[in-house]
Amino acid sequence: MQSAELLEQGQLLRRQDRASAIHYFEKWLNIADERTDRLALATASMELALELIEISQPEGLLRANSLLQKAEDLLKNYPSNCDRQKAYLHYCQGIWALKQNNLADGISLLQAAYQTYEQINDLEGLALTDDALGKYYATIGDFQTALFHLERSLSLRQELDDEHAKAISFGHLGRIHLQIEELDPVEDLFQTSLEIGLAYEDEVLRIQALSGLAQLAIARSQWQLAIAMIQEALDLTQEPLDTKRVAYLSLDFAEALLGDDRLEDSLKSIDLEVMPRFVKLQDKVGIAVAKRMRGRILYRRLLDGLDTLEEDTIEIAEDTLLDASMLFEQAKMPQEYAKTLYDLAFLYQLCLNSRFKYQYQGKSVRSLELALNVLEQYNQGNTRLASQMEAMLMHAMGGAL
Repeated sequence: MQSAELLEQGQLLRRQDRASAIHYFEKWLNIADERTDRLALATASMELALELIEISQPEGLLRANSLLQKAEDLLKNYPSNCDRQKAYLHYCQGIWALKQNNLADGISLLQAAYQTYEQINDLEGLALTDDALGKYYATIGDFQTALFHLERSLSLRQELDDEHAKAISFGHLGRIHLQIEELDPVEDLFQTSLEIGLAYEDEVLRIQALSGLAQLAIARSQWQLAIAMIQEALDLTQEPLDTKRVAYLSLDFAEALLGDDRLEDSLKSIDLEVMPRFVKLQDKVGIAVAKRMRGRILYRRLLDGLDTLEEDTIEIAEDTLLDASMLFEQAKMPQEYAKTLYDLAFLYQLCLNSRFKYQYQGKSVRSLELALNVLEQYNQGNTRLASQMEAMLMHAMGGAL
């Protein structure tokens, strides 16, 4: 089998069953090795590495790095032209570097991949690389650049007239619009992606689209709808290979339960379903998101009178949110960092109604000022979130006078 056929068959399996795709690439590693087919061996190594990176289990990530090094050695001084495979190697290495939070190398490698794909006029490769760049820029809060890359990716896929590939772009764009709170196009983007996922029997697309629609329902305070969609998505997952997906879906589930005033169930979801999975994966960003959600739940318990407003209960909620904020700062995720500071400000504002008023008055102002400064640095000073923070800051400063 040629490397192009190997890639195509593996990608088809990837849509339906990740375990089968991994088994397939493992098999081809052995076959290509026996045949001394360097190109097929390099291709199988890169594809398996990508699967292991996506799964994100620590031992798998170590093997992914080894597989990419093997692919690099195989493609080095290859006797005939293999620009497409070398571009794909740069793409895979870029994904790996970003996973390790090595941002400079990750961007440099993705840009190298893009340049090679451009030289050989590989539109599919260009779109794939634009996806990775777009998702990276969204992570660091540069949504304008993220939209540029993701819209360019969609344009390339429209030129290719590939319905399945376009559905991938729709999903990425839906998430960006959710993040910047432009909700109008989100439902159509995810719904179209879901329909294409059903037509192509692509379980991954279906899970991603259902997750996006659930997050839209959460943004619209449609808690029961969100819960139903998350449960449908969870039914499509298979652990242990989908541990990361299950963790994030369970996190959304906890948020929907919180919105539905089911605080005990929400806290159980975080403590039993979310946090243990992220800890097992050693996923610092996941741990940060889970801690932030736990802090929000503890705040609601204080607000609703389920926990008494005492120094120890306040400190537990505060420490949880502070831990989350530090992890987001370390991961260079400014929007999430600012949102967590905003959550802290809500907690401190609540404390102004207690006998600890003067202890927390200044903390509220400092949290909001820092959050606004972070948003301003990343050109998000004119967003709805920033306006809400400014209004709370004015109120907090008034209380401090």
